[in-house]
Amino acid sequence: MPSPLLAWLALATIGLVVQVALTDYGPQGIEVAGFWTFVGAVLLAMVGWRRSSVARLLILLSAWTGFAVYALASVGSADRLRDLAVAGACLLQAVALINPAVRAHVTETATAGHEPAR
Repeated sequence: MPSPLLAWLALATIGLVVQVALTDYGPQGIEVAGFWTFVGAVLLAMVGWRRSSVARLLILLSAWTGFAVYALASVGSADRLRDLAVAGACLLQAVALINPAVRAHVTETATAGHEPAR
């Protein structure tokens, strides 16, 4: 993997770790946090090693949704700073995965070996 790609995937991983660490998962927080960390890590690995555009899309959908939910939740919230930090962590994941280096990485597999239609 090229180093710009690794840097963007590392930023997405940092966003994932911060998001999971700051999210309140309720009474079974540690188990749920572990599950979501595992799912996120697997999806990021699939983007990096398997060039999975589906995994990238799933992370993007989750990240943009998390950003919107936590940014809106911060309005009038007693935990405004935490909510904004989670929204920022989600935004970091999304921005990292819409970067042209990541897009090109997953697109290379989709277009490799295919000839244009005649």
